[in-house]
Amino acid sequence: PINYIIIHINKFFSIQPEELDWSNEMTIVPNNWMNRITEIKSLALLKSGELLNTLLLSSGSQLDMRVSVLIPCYNEEKSIEKCIMWCLSQTRQANEIIIVDDSSSDATPEILKHYIDKIKVVKTPKNSGSKSYAQQFGLQFVTGDIFITTDADTLIDSHFVEKIVADFEDKTVVAVGGYVKSVRYNWLTACRAFEYAIGQNIHKVAQDCINFMLVIPGAAGAFRTKVFKNYITFDHDTVAEDLDL
Repeated sequence: PINYIIIHINKFFSIQPEELDWSNEMTIVPNNWMNRITEIKSLALLKSGELLNTLLLSSGSQLDMRVSVLIPCYNEEKSIEKCIMWCLSQTRQANEIIIVDDSSSDATPEILKHYIDKIKVVKTPKNSGSKSYAQQFGLQFVTGDIFITTDADTLIDSHFVEKIVADFEDKTVVAVGGYVKSVRYNWLTACRAFEYAIGQNIHKVAQDCINFMLVIPGAAGAFRTKVFKNYITFDHDTVAEDLDL
């Protein structure tokens, strides 16, 4: 079933290359109170702000900026169709929607065939057993200037891509994170919804105050592709299945 709805987005990571301390193992980038912060471990690999700045300035404007959506899935027959429909119903269409079928054993592959003219479907050689490995496999097929990560049990707001692209007009932005709203089905999912509300409206705001964000929402993240491929990665050793960087 559908578990999450992305209702709006918040820019959480804004880089001014000359402000980074390249000697630190963990580089924490400050931002204002309303924005979200994240730590990027891989930034320790960057040797100069000029190289990063070159990658940032190479992306185009809203009119020619290519957007990819990357969706890993495994046995998602109950939700994948709705997820695809919401991705196709954007006010600003993505240039490509890539579904990574992690060798599903249910009806997911048959459902995906119905949309083969509107999406790109890639299949892992065998079930990886990990969302992050499926994402890493799919990343090689991403051609957009920016790419959005979401889940097969998630519905993204119809303005999501439009607002993501608007944020990436700022050449210093490397990543954007979304606000995830959990759908309530029973008392357990109601507890999850409460946890999400606390986590996003209190804990992450508190983390923001000390310039430290633990997790980028795996159901609603967006990244500048060149920077991600060169200096960031999908971490396979995570506390949960969401995107830990």
